[in-house]
Amino acid sequence: ALQLENIESVMSVTRRGQDLYANYFRGSSPAVEDLHRTLRTKTALLLPAAAAWRNATRRLSLREWVKSQTKTIVLLNDERHLKASRELNRILLNILSQELLATKNPPARTFLYLDEFEHLGRIEMMTSLAHRGADLKINMALAFHDLGTLKRVYDTDTEGILGDAHFQAFLKLRTISTSEWASNQIGTCEVKVKQKSTQRGTTRHHSATRDEEFSDAWQSGEPE
Repeated sequence: ALQLENIESVMSVTRRGQDLYANYFRGSSPAVEDLHRTLRTKTALLLPAAAAWRNATRRLSLREWVKSQTKTIVLLNDERHLKASRELNRILLNILSQELLATKNPPARTFLYLDEFEHLGRIEMMTSLAHRGADLKINMALAFHDLGTLKRVYDTDTEGILGDAHFQAFLKLRTISTSEWASNQIGTCEVKVKQKSTQRGTTRHHSATRDEEFSDAWQSGEPE
């Protein structure tokens, strides 16, 4: 469990941390107790990871990784600790995003592949990553299944994030709202139809070419 002495040892590393600890953690007022309870609740999900890291033989600095990028980082979900692993991945992605955006001269191109994007939780720097990523040699592939779930995570920022995607691929969709959004992204399709002329006996069939427009790329029912 989270102990007060552990907080003090971490925050005492810097002068600002010492001041914050003195202002918010010393004493036994109700406000201090509420702060302790909040921290214990928020950090409870991270205890399995903390226990694993304690026994780790090697350490990885995300800041150093951004500068060198000598390895590939894979963030996986542990089904036994699903909530904890998702929260940990969200924290790591937030830190990684900050470091990537702060690097002025990246040594190499960075590729971020985020599957089930709507279930990763909110990454605070995602709007900046989507908008500025290309200039910083950052390529992202965002895969999601349900637009409604994604909007509950990013709210009004959803449109801006998806709008910065220069390439979009649509696979089989299962929700009406996501299908309608995909249809609007595809827009009106113009199809050229050719007909040939044939003749049998005294009956002649003429050939014609016409353009037809289809405004709905996704029809009602289950999309193909």
